Amino acid sequence: MIRRATPADAQAVSELVEAAYSKWIPVIGFRPRPMDDDYSQVLDEFEGWVDLDGDVVRGAIILRHEDDHLWIENVAVHPSAAGAGLGATLMDHGTQRARELAVSEMWLYTHELMSANRAIYLHLGWAEFEPPERLADFLVYFRRPVDTAGA
Repeated sequence: MIRRATPADAQAVSELVEAAYSKWIPVIGFRPRPMDDDYSQVLDEFEGWVDLDGDVVRGAIILRHEDDHLWIENVAVHPSAAGAGLGATLMDHGTQRARELAVSEMWLYTHELMSANRAIYLHLGWAEFEPPERLADFLVYFRRPVDTAGA
């Protein structure tokens, strides 16, 4: 079940992100930024959604609405739920929100060394692009058009 995240979910989302991203530390050589975010603040500033198994948060997606696109700030799946399609389900939920907000595209980025994530995004129909402003040289940016008439 996916529902809107509340401030009460901040600790669970933080623990989820810690578990989901920890495997990337030896690959990229440092803690990915989402691991150090303050999810009390993130859930206050951005739109967060959580996937629950009972009352356990097993996945989350954080969205930031811009005028013409929707950023996926973070999508995380607990390792115990990996491979079950939950990431794609969360991304589909993000797409539905983009339709509701009537934006033309969705954007996200990942570290260039996170090759498994890059392959997943390409498989889901995302395309690499060069954004107007880069946050860091090691980031790879993706976008995907949103069919606002689709369901």
